Amino acid sequence: MDTRTLYNASLIRTLNVGVLGFALFFMMMPVMGEDVCADFDDIPAGTVFHVGDTGSSWGYELNFKAFFWTWGGSTVDGEAFIETNWMAGGSGFDMAVNNINVDVKIAGDTAPTCVSFRYGDYAGNVNLEINGSLKVVEDFIELDGEEIEGVTVEVISLGGSKGIVELQGPVTQLAIGGQQFFLDDICPFCAPPEKLCADFDDLVASTKYYVGDSFVTQGYQVKCKEFFWLPSGGTNQGWATVTTGGQAGGSGYDLNLNNVNVDIDIAGGTPVPCASFRFGSYGGNVNLEINGELKNVWSIVDLDGAVIGGVTVDVIPFGGGMGLVELQGPVSQLAVGGQEFFIDNVCPRCISPAEGCADFDDLAPGTEYHVGNTFLTQGYLATCHEFFWLGGGSTVDGVATVATAGLAGGSGFDLSLNNINVDIAINAPCVSFRFGAYGGNLNLEVNEDFKNFSNFTDIDGAVIGGVPVDVILLGDGKGIVELQGPVTQLALGGQEFFLDDICPFCKPDEGEGEICADFEDLTAGTEYHVGDTFATQGYLFKGHEFFWLPSGSTINGVATVMSGGWGSAGGSGNDLNLNNINVDIAINAPCVSFRFGAYGGNLNIKVNGDFRNIDDFAVIDGTVIGGVPVEVVFLGDGKGIVELQGPVTQLVLGGQEFFIDDVCPFCKPDEGEGEPDEGEGEPLTHHPSDPNQDSRIVMSEAIAYLAGWQQGSNPMGYAIRAAYIWQNGEQYLYDGTLDPPLCWVPAVKDR
Repeated sequence: MDTRTLYNASLIRTLNVGVLGFALFFMMMPVMGEDVCADFDDIPAGTVFHVGDTGSSWGYELNFKAFFWTWGGSTVDGEAFIETNWMAGGSGFDMAVNNINVDVKIAGDTAPTCVSFRYGDYAGNVNLEINGSLKVVEDFIELDGEEIEGVTVEVISLGGSKGIVELQGPVTQLAIGGQQFFLDDICPFCAPPEKLCADFDDLVASTKYYVGDSFVTQGYQVKCKEFFWLPSGGTNQGWATVTTGGQAGGSGYDLNLNNVNVDIDIAGGTPVPCASFRFGSYGGNVNLEINGELKNVWSIVDLDGAVIGGVTVDVIPFGGGMGLVELQGPVSQLAVGGQEFFIDNVCPRCISPAEGCADFDDLAPGTEYHVGNTFLTQGYLATCHEFFWLGGGSTVDGVATVATAGLAGGSGFDLSLNNINVDIAINAPCVSFRFGAYGGNLNLEVNEDFKNFSNFTDIDGAVIGGVPVDVILLGDGKGIVELQGPVTQLALGGQEFFLDDICPFCKPDEGEGEICADFEDLTAGTEYHVGDTFATQGYLFKGHEFFWLPSGSTINGVATVMSGGWGSAGGSGNDLNLNNINVDIAINAPCVSFRFGAYGGNLNIKVNGDFRNIDDFAVIDGTVIGGVPVEVVFLGDGKGIVELQGPVTQLVLGGQEFFIDDVCPFCKPDEGEGEPDEGEGEPLTHHPSDPNQDSRIVMSEAIAYLAGWQQGSNPMGYAIRAAYIWQNGEQYLYDGTLDPPLCWVPAVKDR
């Protein structure tokens, strides 16, 4: 079993420490439509279900029932619970299924003619029941091509134990189960797992299209139509041009929209649950039409957070006029236009920011990928491209292979690149990766800036795509590269080249660059207001409306760069004073911490979309916000440190007489009161739940530590690890190559 599968609902129930049992409030949501999937994102992480329980995800009724083993027996003692590790290959939450079946009422008044779901299967057998007919098999692949009660089963393997099942035929009843099994995105429709994007690369550069013209790109029908100006009026004299300047921030060609709208049939008759596109906006107004509802604005950023045609719009600026728009909801129709406006990569999906590193450990050893292939690793989309040699020439005949020798210096698997480039869909303020280079030349492309060189030392200290490059040589051909600035696009390649641990952060002991948002690179006294954006140490900030207690709000607040004084946040150098304003901080990390100083008025905090309006940080100490446990460490005189001890993909902070500093994509071991004492720099080789340090966690020790977690004195991750070790043989080993709590590994592995 993958050691990242830390949560064990059965254990928590047995120990009667039932936390997070407040999910029932969310389980009566109405069905939002036939194109919505049961993705479990509306159920709080950690919620547990047992045989006989009922629940709901986005209006789909869930009923939990007995599980059947291949040797003939069955059990009613299994568990299902909501977890956050993307083990089924989807985004957001998924459902862990442990010796239990979940019956999903996917059919409404009319049975859907095709149903699909994502899965991750890591051990044991699986159950699949369709229209009352139950199949018990060791692996879903055994059912590929089989017809069950008039429904044909298609199994699409995505590698690393993950896949998609499509049930092609009228589905009136569906139940799914497994033993070490994960489930996500149960949908009343079927769609290709990784459909191409409308990227215009198959068109002829400089081709123009006028109002009334239609054309096809990557299989999508596109039609040009009238554009509307502000404050009024419109024109049917505009045109769209295929251009090569990369002004939308993508690769290859993009489409320049000059006083024209283009309607892109992104849905193809079946609405997609999320759509996205890259843009570059350089002047004039913008039109955006979704599901028949048109919005006309001066800037596409004005639509951030708006709901259009029942779809939530998320605008992610990348700087320089460029950015990404995500349309989060069922999209059946999409049109976009502008005056000096460029678009690229119009996709029938949203690439949600992955939380960990692309480490290839979820792929099958020996798997090969060629130019044009795409694949997913730990939630990151990778695409293979042409490789370029030094001195001229290139090839499309290279191969990327999942390798096991650790030649990039990481753990687990790595990726061997033999005359091929791989583009990794990563977007972060600092990116790092491990490499092993053993011969031939290398390619590196950052933010569309391409370099071809013979050795990584050639680019150490260089700036590529606006990003400083730091190369740390570890000997024997291995090393670490840190890209110390906002990275929106990354491609890597070589000839005898190995790659591992491509991460959306830079570790503090690896590079010389700063990794926290500490405001030291800003000018003291600078003010920012609602709607303003600015960057510090590569992190993008945006000013937003502030909300008072008990009610009311303002858009007239100000954020000011301060250089210390009576109201500091307790850090060094500059900090940021927030006076009746919120700031949205573009940070994405497995643990986030920040320093604060709170001297009056109420506070706002939003984590992963979960908003809280509070009068003091003590109110949220020990709570869970946006699926993330919160720990507050008070340092006196209004100052303190907040640790968000879980995957953070979105963070908003604000106050009235409030200061912040050192917003970091990690949590320091000496910051939290609930963190175990690791001594004077010495590693904590024994788990803190093991007081006699006999490298064994027995039941009483696990119970005591879990109780401490509930009372707020022990961190959640350590508590769950203690439970995990106890259930998996009690004895454990210390692995100094891993960070706590993963460094404590069961000596007797579960199967």
